[in-house]
Amino acid sequence: MDDEYRTEFFVMEEDNALFQQELSIIRYLAKEGMGKFFVAPPDNCGSYDALSQLRGDADLMMDMMDDPEPVRAAARSLVSILKKTGNQFFDAIYENNDHGSVHGWMNTWCPGKHLQLQCDLSVMLSAKLYEDMILEELTETSSWLDHSIYHMDGTEQIRHLDLILSVPGINMIQWVPVVGQPPITNYFKELSKIQASGKGIVLQVKKKELEAVMHNLSPNGLMLIVMDAESREEADAIVKYVENHTSVKQLF
Repeated sequence: MDDEYRTEFFVMEEDNALFQQELSIIRYLAKEGMGKFFVAPPDNCGSYDALSQLRGDADLMMDMMDDPEPVRAAARSLVSILKKTGNQFFDAIYENNDHGSVHGWMNTWCPGKHLQLQCDLSVMLSAKLYEDMILEELTETSSWLDHSIYHMDGTEQIRHLDLILSVPGINMIQWVPVVGQPPITNYFKELSKIQASGKGIVLQVKKKELEAVMHNLSPNGLMLIVMDAESREEADAIVKYVENHTSVKQLF
């Protein structure tokens, strides 16, 4: 492969019609939603996940082992584009979001620039390959953001947990309960390790899991999203339950 393609796989043109249309929609929503609702930036994250969609999982993983440098170059190009376009999206929603950013389906708000980081492809990668290929992107992207959350999708990523926790710019871990895998209550050892590292946790839990979660985890930096509340009254009762089962001393 020619050297010129090793250094610049993807080029983002500022006048790209689709990008300009997306940016126009975001600006419109931010203007119309002022004082009414927040607007989340597009979910543009995970360059290796994007490459796997373009190349195919099997072919990309073979590339990563046989000739990793072009893969790294392609990922770096995507990260560069993410930062360039992301800054414009963040600027567009800054005032609307009380000088911050929201993550739509994760239900989070932070001041400044805030996005998720992810590599769902990593459920098929060894810890060594993760360290050699993925860690660079996590470090680069999280240093650009003011607050970042790593989207940990599947227990197969547990083997990467120490590497993820080693990235200073990652503030929180979102642990996703994947269908067919054991419930969140099976992983208090790993969740406690996350808290011990000083990083927060976003957990999707069920009502029946709340007692065990509150008993085993610190409330410091813990964000709970209860997925099966069926009414406003039940949601209020859940909030009250968490309040009553949280030690005030633990909060400081």
